[in-house]
Amino acid sequence: METKKKLAPLKGFKFIEFHREFAYFFHDYELNELSAIEEKPGVAPSAARLANVAQEAKSAKALLALSSLHSPENHLKKFSELSDISYKRLPIMVQKKGEGDSIAKLQALIAGTLLNAKPKP
Repeated sequence: METKKKLAPLKGFKFIEFHREFAYFFHDYELNELSAIEEKPGVAPSAARLANVAQEAKSAKALLALSSLHSPENHLKKFSELSDISYKRLPIMVQKKGEGDSIAKLQALIAGTLLNAKPKP
C-alpha cells in the first residue's frame, strides 16, 4: 500500500515499455502504459515501428520508457532520439545481490525510477 501511495502523483502520466515487461507493475499500481516499443515479443522493432511508436509516445507526452536489462539498447537509444523521451533499463526479476535482491526492493527500485522521471516543460 505504501508504494501505491507514493506512486499516486504519477497517475496522470503515461509510460511506455520496450516489451511489456512492466505491464503487471503498471496495472497493480494503476499507472498508464501506452504500448510497447516492440510490436511482437522477440522481434526487433522495424525503423517504421520505432518512428510510429516514438511519435505516439511524444504526442501522448509519455514521461519515461522502461525496459529490462536484456532489451537491446540501440533500439532504446533510437526511440529516445526520435521521441525526446528518456529511457531506463531495470531488472525485472529479483537479483541475487544488488538493489533488487528482494521483491520489495525490486518494486521500490522501479517505483523510485518512475518517481525520479521529470516531465518535459
